[in-house]
Amino acid sequence: MAGLVTGLLAGGVLAPVGDALPQGNVAYEAAVTQARDSGEAPTEALARAAAADGDTRVEVMSLREERRAVFANPDGSFTAQEYTQPVRARRDGHWVPVDDTLVKRADGTYSPKATTVELSFSGGGDGPFARMRRAGREYALTWPDGGPARAAGGG
Repeated sequence: MAGLVTGLLAGGVLAPVGDALPQGNVAYEAAVTQARDSGEAPTEALARAAAADGDTRVEVMSLREERRAVFANPDGSFTAQEYTQPVRARRDGHWVPVDDTLVKRADGTYSPKATTVELSFSGGGDGPFARMRRAGREYALTWPDGGPARAAGGG
């Protein structure tokens, strides 16, 4: 969609921001076609128009969350799908499916590929054996007295 908007602005088509584009406007019709074909629209109004135009449901991307998807239906109604646990996570500004497969990171820790919180497990050594971060807060787990290896070694 960003490519479409960029292309339209570069082509000299200036239009109001948001859903204020009138029907019959070339930019509006192109946006409806793009949303219909991709099944995704940035706004509710555009999703509604694309769903009616294509006789298929279209997801409203501005309403997408970790546990929710909202779709415009061809009849003009909307359907929200709510999940009991996260099904997607933000990575580099894009939504990706949650993937809890652990991978080794450059710093020697292990982390899931894609989760809704930053989670890491120690690869060994000193420091916390698990760390979780979200929204500027951190929760770390350590072993009393530095861990079993230190205690067993007499430290």
